[in-house]
Amino acid sequence: MASNYTNSLYRDYEEILKKYESQVQLLQETNKLIKELNGTISSLNETIANLSKENETLKKEILRLKSQNDKDSSNSSKPSSTNGYKKVIINRREKTGKKQGGQNGHEGHKLDNKLEQFIN
Repeated sequence: MASNYTNSLYRDYEEILKKYESQVQLLQETNKLIKELNGTISSLNETIANLSKENETLKKEILRLKSQNDKDSSNSSKPSSTNGYKKVIINRREKTGKKQGGQNGHEGHKLDNKLEQFIN
């Protein structure tokens, strides 16, 4: 009876040893995975820091360009010709359909007649 008890204890010990070894292996795999994830996290943190710096630089550039765009001759030392505001000339004359130049039936005007008045 004592040998059955010893055999049973030995089998229990072997089962516990197998469970322990599987737990140790699982712990090692978990630690390896944790190290890989920590490396990934640190590289992602570096990427985030770089992107944050780039984002700040781009925001500053946008503000600089906006402030430059908002300037005209009234709020800077720029000449008024660089404002870009041009007066639009609207032609309100109605078209008559006549050709350009002298019209049939009208007396022509010449420069020669006017010069002779001043010479005489």
